[in-house]
Amino acid sequence: MMNSKVFYTFTITCFLLVSKLWASDIVLPKPMLKQVKEDPGYIMKGDTITLKCIKESGEVNMFYLVHEKPNGKNESQQQSTGEFLFRSIQKENNGDYFCRYCNQKACSEFSSPLNIFVHDIFPRPHINVSPQRIVHPGTTVTITCTTLYSNVEFSLFQNNTIFKNGNDGGNQFSYVISNASQGNVGFYSCMFKSKTNGMRSVRSNTMKISVLELPHPLMFWEEDPSDTKMLRINCTAPYNREYNRFLFTLLDGSKIIEEDVTAEDQTVIFSVPKPKYTTKQYRCLYRVKIDFDYADSLYSIEEIKAKGFLILIVRHILSALILILTGIILLLHFKDGRNSDEKPPDLPPVSARYKRKTKIVEFDVDE
Repeated sequence: MMNSKVFYTFTITCFLLVSKLWASDIVLPKPMLKQVKEDPGYIMKGDTITLKCIKESGEVNMFYLVHEKPNGKNESQQQSTGEFLFRSIQKENNGDYFCRYCNQKACSEFSSPLNIFVHDIFPRPHINVSPQRIVHPGTTVTITCTTLYSNVEFSLFQNNTIFKNGNDGGNQFSYVISNASQGNVGFYSCMFKSKTNGMRSVRSNTMKISVLELPHPLMFWEEDPSDTKMLRINCTAPYNREYNRFLFTLLDGSKIIEEDVTAEDQTVIFSVPKPKYTTKQYRCLYRVKIDFDYADSLYSIEEIKAKGFLILIVRHILSALILILTGIILLLHFKDGRNSDEKPPDLPPVSARYKRKTKIVEFDVDE
C-alpha cells in the first residue's frame, strides 16, 4: 500500500515538473516600448513622461520595466498596468529601457531598447528674417524666433547684447524694424527660458542684417533689327569693381517675373514681343551676392507705347462720342413717343354770341 502512495506522489511530482519546464519554453509576442510626452521636443529636466509597454491582445498579469543605466547597473519595476509614469524626471533617469509582460503561463521577450536622455538646457530656437537680410534703407524688416515649447519668454540679441524680451502669446516672438537704417545693422540671435522652472535654451544661430542701397540700372529699349515683331530691352548695372556676377530680372507692370538672366557682364538684353495698340510697362533690377547673402538693387521702369497708340486713343474717343450721341437721340425719340401717345386735353365749351335784332316801327306824326 505504501508503495502505491509513493508511486502516485512521485508520478504527480514528475508531471508538475515537466509541465513547468514545458510552460517555461512558451514565449509570448514581443511588446513595443513607447515614450508618451505632452509637449513635443527634447525631454527636459523636471518634465513628466510616460513609458508605455504596448502588447498584442491577450491576458496579462504583470508588466516589467528594466532600466539599464549608463554605468552598467540595472533597475527594474513591475506593476499590473503597462504605463510607467515618471514625474519630475532627472539626469539620473538617462539610459536604455526595456519592457516585458507575463501571464500565468508564460512571459514575453523583452522589447527593443528605448533610449531616454534628459537635457538640462533647452535646444536652440529657430530665427528667421523677412523679407531678406540685406535690405534698402527705409524697408520694414521682421525678426521672428520660434520654438516647439510653450510658456516661455524670448530674449533677442543684437551684437551679443539683449535689447528686447517678450512673447507673442504662443511659442514665438516677433520684432519689427519699421524703418531700417544703419543703426539696425548687426548680428541678431535669440534664446528663451521657461516661465515654469527658469531653465534657458541654447542661443540660436546668428542672422546678419545689412542696409544697402544699390543704385538702379540703366534701362532703354529699341526695335529688334532682325525681327519686326520683337523689341530689345537693355538693362545695365552701374560699374562696381566689387561685383563680378549679376542676376538680372525683368518684370512686367504687375511685377510678375518675365525672365531671369545670370551674367558676368554688366549688361543684358531681354527680347520681348512688340505691343499692339497699347502701352506695356517693364521693370528691371539686378541682384549681387555679398558674403553668403544676396542684395537687390532699386528697379528702373520703362514704358513702351505702340506706334498706333494715339490712333487707338482717337478711335476710342470717337466711339465714346458716337455712343453718347446715339443715347441722346434715343432718349429724345423716346420722349416724343410718349408725347404722341397722350390724349389731348378737353376744350372748353364753345361760347355762342347772339345779336339782338332791332325792330323798326314806322308811324305818322300829326301836324
